[in-house]
Amino acid sequence: MPRRGDRGAPAFDGDGPALLRYFEDVEMCIEECAIESERMKKRYLVRYTDATTAETWESLAEYGDDTKTYKDFKNAVIGLFPGMEPERRYGVRDLEALVDLWEEKGIKTKAELGEFHQAFLRVSTFLVSKQRLSKPEIQRLYLPSFQSQRPNGCIFCGGNHFVRECQEVQTYIDKGLAGRNERGQVCLPNGYFVPGYVQGATLRERIDNYHRMAASGGSGNKPPKKVTFDGVVIPVRPDGRKTRSTEGDTSGKGKEQSDPAPTKSATPATFKPALKDSGPQFRYVSAVEDPRVVTKVLDRMLDATVAMTNREVLAISNEVRKGVKELVQTKKVGSGATAEMLFSAAGDWTGEWTGPGALVKDSLPLRAIEGIFEGKIICECVLDQGAQFIAVRKDVWKAMDVPRYDDRTVTLEAANKTKSQTLGQASMRMVIGPICLTIVAHVVETAPFEVLLGRPFYAATACVTKDEPNGEQEITLTGPNGEGTITVATKAKSLRRRDEEQEVLHTGF
Repeated sequence: MPRRGDRGAPAFDGDGPALLRYFEDVEMCIEECAIESERMKKRYLVRYTDATTAETWESLAEYGDDTKTYKDFKNAVIGLFPGMEPERRYGVRDLEALVDLWEEKGIKTKAELGEFHQAFLRVSTFLVSKQRLSKPEIQRLYLPSFQSQRPNGCIFCGGNHFVRECQEVQTYIDKGLAGRNERGQVCLPNGYFVPGYVQGATLRERIDNYHRMAASGGSGNKPPKKVTFDGVVIPVRPDGRKTRSTEGDTSGKGKEQSDPAPTKSATPATFKPALKDSGPQFRYVSAVEDPRVVTKVLDRMLDATVAMTNREVLAISNEVRKGVKELVQTKKVGSGATAEMLFSAAGDWTGEWTGPGALVKDSLPLRAIEGIFEGKIICECVLDQGAQFIAVRKDVWKAMDVPRYDDRTVTLEAANKTKSQTLGQASMRMVIGPICLTIVAHVVETAPFEVLLGRPFYAATACVTKDEPNGEQEITLTGPNGEGTITVATKAKSLRRRDEEQEVLHTGF
């Protein structure tokens, strides 16, 4: 017989359901070792259990009585575990309790379905084999475990209509408590669906519970979004903060849990997740390299003997080899007229300038427009089609007096290894002429702008940009809610700060 604790030795830790399997393992070892003594069989049955279980089994009268056989001792041990008798392992009540448990819990995933089916099959097969239940009775017990289908009607309020006809949905959208995504589905104002951990009998109750949890700071941790901002690397943060606050307004603490200010019935802007950049994030550059020298040297090589300094050779040696290879390498082209067409442009070029050329300015100021935020603040909005999100400076956000979600932050890492973290995310209303938008912006501590309008703004308004040679620029915007198409003249970005110039517009919003 193997030693206690050996790799192939039987083991029993007092768990009732494993008792019968433990008996089979010990009896198999006894049979392989050809042990005939009833006393030794009982000793080996106790030997591989834990100390507490062994002490309990040794206290049985059948263990110390040599007139009792191994089978008598085994039956006595089984009597210590009610329900472990081979003939009474499961009862009808066990199957009914299993069905009641899953009927109350609900089967929502395929994994849960498999778990229930295995447990039901284990109990029902035993009851059918003992002729305690018939197969039709088993089938009638199996079906109630599944939840009934959703009744026809509105999933938002539970009324006798469809969700697209529900007036409560429009009321919640007007109050800023809900919105619709690009597919017309009811969601939160920020475009996300209500998280699965928020409970409620209807979608309206779940939305109410979500806003109540968010106002009390109990919205829970959510994985942060991975975004990039014009060449800035944004690493994923391991955990998010759980607080939601409106800084700078200590007198309005009692209003944080109230409903958000009503908005126009505009479709909430939706955003696509940022594409993951699989390319390298850095490259090695030496101080002597100058890409402007490459074109200059190549032109001089085509015309005459190249005379250059050591600085030029060290700066463009790798690029010169690439340029020469591109010029002398043969390429597969068609014959006849096609070949003449391919080389017509290159054949007429002599390598000399045919005109004075156009002078391109070394720099131009960024362009900006003005927008009205929350019906009272006029902000200068810098246009940047290279930015992947909308940003607002902290002092401007304070002047708007809108709540901020502190658990939706990102860390910005610049090329010089400096890092900065956004303060959170805020939803706000923006009006440009007749066009009304609800935008979601990241709040930053300091920035050389008041509001930065990135790609989400361009996509929502189908923005078309028209640039003039003198640096002027016009943009054409199309209202997402049928407000029409307007053309707005931009202006050069100014250097003003909100603490130096305040513009407040009192309107009837």
